[in-house]
Amino acid sequence: MERARSVPGEYEKNLRDIDAPDGRLLQRLRSYGQVRALAVGAFGEVSKDLAVLVHELVARKLGASPEAQQASASVVYTRVRRTIGVAVVRAHAQLLLQGLVYCGPGGAERLKAKRQRKEEDRAAQDALWADYRATFHRSQVNLSGRHVAWRDGHMPVC
Repeated sequence: MERARSVPGEYEKNLRDIDAPDGRLLQRLRSYGQVRALAVGAFGEVSKDLAVLVHELVARKLGASPEAQQASASVVYTRVRRTIGVAVVRAHAQLLLQGLVYCGPGGAERLKAKRQRKEEDRAAQDALWADYRATFHRSQVNLSGRHVAWRDGHMPVC
């Protein structure tokens, strides 16, 4: 589960890349607690965070009564595991079925067209963001009447 271990750090890195100089986004993320990596491996193994989540779900479902916990813990564990397992299997099947479009005759062309559309969409989105930033920049004027400049791609703090 190497991927699961890297998820919290990736979230923080991505936020640092777009965050304001005072780190508001990173502070907000940290205020929610630790980022949990809910991951299932190719052979059905689960990350520690997912195992903890299953345990917490079962404990919440059972309540605080020790008698109730002993009597129905295995039934609740089975239900929670089955629900998560079915969701994982369905998601994996959908992933495989979506990939079948690119198999067989004409598959390479469809894949190339998909990648081309994705590139065009990314370029269009970048153009929209550039236009937004230019418009926003023009509208930011400080008290002296001068434009407030963007610093390192971040919104100006007045």
